[in-house]
Amino acid sequence: MPNSPAEPAADGPRWRYLPPIVVGLLVSAWLSLGLAYHRQPATAGDLTPTPSDYRVHLNDDDAIQLQLLPGIGPRLADHILVDRQQGGRFDRREALERVHRIGPRTVERIKPWITLDPLPPTEP
Repeated sequence: MPNSPAEPAADGPRWRYLPPIVVGLLVSAWLSLGLAYHRQPATAGDLTPTPSDYRVHLNDDDAIQLQLLPGIGPRLADHILVDRQQGGRFDRREALERVHRIGPRTVERIKPWITLDPLPPTEP
């Protein structure tokens, strides 16, 4: 007789731990996917370079370059461009507060990265 009821199966004890291991791996994968799904993608406003890395020229740069400023997304960049077209050039950095949805805290946060006029070209 191949396997009588009194004899355990030859491969039985080896496979006894397989179901808990498989369940543990599935739960682990499920949790990893859940955490990855809830992460927000990075935007240009999320990047916080040091002030020495670059400057954004407030009176000349376009929306893409304005979005390099921390906390400035597409909508605020558009507000800055519209205000610049309607109200003229900014004469000082604090004048940025005249833009809808930009207050003193935002201006202080981005002040190290903005300049009013582009730097003059350097001659070789």
